[in-house]
Amino acid sequence: MMGDHEKDDAARQDYLTDVAICRAFLRAMWEPTEGWAQKSAPTLGRSDLDWNRLGTYVTECGLARPLLSRLKHLELPPWMPSHFLERLRTRAEQDAVADLIKREALEQIAQTLRKIGARGVLLKGSALMVLRSDRGVLPAQRATGDIDIHVEAPMASMLRMQLLKDGFRGAVDEPRSAAHHLAPVLFRGMAIEIHEHLMPSFWQLPERQMLANARPVATIEPLATLSPEGLLLHAGVHASSHLFAYGLKTAWDLLWVIRRFPELDWDRLADWVNAGGLPRAFWVPVRVLAQELSIPLPVDFLRHAPSDRRETNLETMARHRLFSALEGPFDMNPFSKTGVFLLLHDSWMDRLRYLSGLREENAAEARSAAQQHHPMRTSKQLREAFSMWRRYRRSISRVPAPPANL
Repeated sequence: MMGDHEKDDAARQDYLTDVAICRAFLRAMWEPTEGWAQKSAPTLGRSDLDWNRLGTYVTECGLARPLLSRLKHLELPPWMPSHFLERLRTRAEQDAVADLIKREALEQIAQTLRKIGARGVLLKGSALMVLRSDRGVLPAQRATGDIDIHVEAPMASMLRMQLLKDGFRGAVDEPRSAAHHLAPVLFRGMAIEIHEHLMPSFWQLPERQMLANARPVATIEPLATLSPEGLLLHAGVHASSHLFAYGLKTAWDLLWVIRRFPELDWDRLADWVNAGGLPRAFWVPVRVLAQELSIPLPVDFLRHAPSDRRETNLETMARHRLFSALEGPFDMNPFSKTGVFLLLHDSWMDRLRYLSGLREENAAEARSAAQQHHPMRTSKQLREAFSMWRRYRRSISRVPAPPANL
């Protein structure tokens, strides 16, 4: 059996391979050239690659369409299996149909918002879907998951009730599925999550400023999206909230916003990040993605990030997950999640406030609903959390401390 150090070395090699794969796929989608196959051969041409796992990772990150649309224009190498391309093709067709359903749902949601006199701010992939791409500059849009929309309380509850009256499906008294949003409603099987807050309060986003700078969607009033600064901030913190899973999707979103909005105000974004109270939640995944995948973030902007031992340790953890992990929020061990979230806080008072917030009514309601749908024995959760903690301690013990002058 392998010892701990041998396992760590194997994990390190797997990590380097995963980073190289993500870098190769990003290059294919954003900078397609005839030499792509040759440049990617040392990574993607290996005989031991699990193309089924790669297919799952790429498609679950919503990138089947943009990758397939670029590969169509390249001379495909012999080492790329046909079943991988067929999987991309099948998922791209499914994603295109899902987008049509989402756009129809958005039209009906906008109509209902006009009826009740409220504004909705689209979040995450839903926002990117409605933002127009510049002609031919950007790749095909990635697929999105649920429709996420922020509506101020109490109009959020009013919107949900009215959508149910208008034919959307869901139980009137269904408990909320998260502390910051109501229970979803369904439109032709598509879930719509109505947010009363952008994220749970313990993430300490500068929500008021982000919403105040939201931009209307001219073609679907009264819908809006966050400003480009808000889109980047939300994407970074959301990566931490998912315990650094779906890193390639986050990298895609960062690139998309940067290319789509060259006028982005980096000083405003830095102010929002560091004024939010939990800046590491943004800096940890974003710095790792920028370093490993060459995301073009300005050097002056990156200087606002922490550079202490805690940041180094957290980035080490993020590196182990960003380029391969796919767990959804209900797949994650709650004890492990809580441990990581505590590490992202800098003071004991902040950590105590976070723990006390778990007992608030909305959070308790969401947790109870999640346990009913995703039961797991506490003893098993504790064993998994302890095993993860041991791996974390082992990995950071081998990472040198940052230079003292940083």
